[in-house]
Amino acid sequence: MWNRASPAPARPPARRGPRGFTLLELLVALALMGTILALLYQSFFQISQGAVQLEAEITQQQELRLLLKLVVDDLQAARVLDTLLEQNIATGIVARTDHLRNTDFSRVTFHAAVPVRFHRTVIPARDPRLHELAYWVEEEPETKELLLMRREDFYVDRLPDEGGIAVPIARGIAVFRVEFLPYAAPSATAQETWRDEWDSTQTPVGFRLPMAIRVTLGRAQGERPVVEESLEINLPSSLEVRE
Repeated sequence: MWNRASPAPARPPARRGPRGFTLLELLVALALMGTILALLYQSFFQISQGAVQLEAEITQQQELRLLLKLVVDDLQAARVLDTLLEQNIATGIVARTDHLRNTDFSRVTFHAAVPVRFHRTVIPARDPRLHELAYWVEEEPETKELLLMRREDFYVDRLPDEGGIAVPIARGIAVFRVEFLPYAAPSATAQETWRDEWDSTQTPVGFRLPMAIRVTLGRAQGERPVVEESLEINLPSSLEVRE
């Protein structure tokens, strides 16, 4: 029998249900998650932009190297024709500097022993493989872009800097420089002196062609920095063929 004087038996503690998130905790969690996602997105965007820019630069360099190879292959086949010299007609390499948009660009005209590239109706067997070529930079009237032009004349005539077919082979040109290294007495202390201009008709017999040629090409796309490539080649004296 229960005695009033005796203490009442202790009741077990009431069980509480699972505690939920408060509104403040939920807002803090969402803010932290948003910050983390923003940082991850920014990092991913920067990595993606870097990869795209790197790929564009690599593509630009590859295109420049192909253009350089075309120009260099043509120049390496330069020829001096005695029959034209006897008639006081320019032959070999004649290069000067053009000033365009406050920039100096090379303009080079020469005779070269190469097959035709743009005369599509020519039968290969009838190609004399000796043509007039020229490279220069000009502005396109509509787009105002600077174009690298290549002119090819099928016939060797009295006007080496006129006629033929001229086509643009590259756009967005920022640099086109052709430099020439003349023959000089070898010396351990002598420094190479490159020329921006050349005229085979004004050089001594036997040295009508330079010892080496250096071609530099640069292109710009939008606000990206100009990408440049340069290639230097030697011209052995055997290239000065008498024809």
